[in-house]
Amino acid sequence: MSIRSKTTARSSLLAVAAIVLISALVAESVGILGAMIFSPLETATSDFLMRSLYAFRKRIGDPRASPSDDIVLVAIDNRTQEAYGRFGLGAWLTREPFVYQLEMLREHLNPSVLGYDILFQDTLGSWARAAGRVSESAEKLERIAADLSRIKDNPSELVSLRVLPDINRFSMEQGNSILANSFAALQERGDYPAVLACFFRGGEVDAQAGSVRPWTAQDIVGEGQTEETGEKIPYLLDMAIPSENVHLSAGYEKPYAWSVNATTPSRELLDYSLLGAVNGPRDDDGIIRRLPAVVGFVYRSPVLGRERH
Repeated sequence: MSIRSKTTARSSLLAVAAIVLISALVAESVGILGAMIFSPLETATSDFLMRSLYAFRKRIGDPRASPSDDIVLVAIDNRTQEAYGRFGLGAWLTREPFVYQLEMLREHLNPSVLGYDILFQDTLGSWARAAGRVSESAEKLERIAADLSRIKDNPSELVSLRVLPDINRFSMEQGNSILANSFAALQERGDYPAVLACFFRGGEVDAQAGSVRPWTAQDIVGEGQTEETGEKIPYLLDMAIPSENVHLSAGYEKPYAWSVNATTPSRELLDYSLLGAVNGPRDDDGIIRRLPAVVGFVYRSPVLGRERH
């Protein structure tokens, strides 16, 4: 091919690319007009640029516009909820579907990492925990066994209202322990790490109109009165990047956003999993368009008598 032919071909290619980009911008212009009117200019411009860039990449077949085959998203869809009930209720409270999922992954698949964007929050609550585990109370277990034995002899009988809450708590306690054992088995076998979601609350990460309760002494130091024995902070510190390893551009007065609390998985699961944040600062219109590489948390250490970041 001659130099002139190459030049002509290159010019044609650039012209096509320019037409594709312009058509992508035009296609987005109608949809973005409303955003520019009703949203701050900065966020509207961000939307415009991101959508236009994506549309352009899609039109020219850029692989960055297509999902990666290395990542598989598993959703809790309507069919799943028809089988197990509404998410957050019933079988989900006893962690049953997640235990079966781990068994399926162990037998048939071998992912590099298993990550959940579901918050495995404490299903029992502080009142039930303060009352002690049903699984460790001989008296409560005997009452449950007596009621179940009575129903076995006469299926028309019902459990007593005194026993019903204990049965519920027993099921949730056992479900939490079974799921924790499943994660522990992953760790012991060295199969793959399990990353569970945590949600930072308050501060710059999750700005709210009202105040957010700061970390409690139990969260920070627990019963042992050291920062290694707390119920939440030690697990976050295990995942924290040492400040000397965080390098940011010069001129930033606030290097990254801080949070004053976090919702973490229930305590049974923390010892056998890693933590990953699933939220970040929102734009002025409440939409999350980007996530920072680093977010922080702040707490007041009763051991050192000062704030730590």
